[in-house]
Amino acid sequence: MRPLKSIALFTIVLAAAAIILIKHKQSLNPLVVNDISGINPIVVNNIVTPTTIEEIQAAVRESKGPVSIGGGRFSMGGQTATENAVQHGVKIEGSAY
Repeated sequence: MRPLKSIALFTIVLAAAAIILIKHKQSLNPLVVNDISGINPIVVNNIVTPTTIEEIQAAVRESKGPVSIGGGRFSMGGQTATENAVQHGVKIEGSAY
């Protein structure tokens, strides 16, 4: 095999292994949210899906740290969540919430 093909094959195998490890990490911790790419797992303290203004206010008031709001999580750069935050899930058709 040519060196370039070997490097390309190694890169593909390494990327596949990284994706498998990330997916495994997420399955071990139910409080991990991710974006559409699946390669930005973020551990959060809590996930809430409020349906009324009062529930949103209560969740924000009761949080002890940062608060993130996620919708469909269609971004591809980890902007959908904040580490160790309370994740507010806005239900959007087709989203993971």
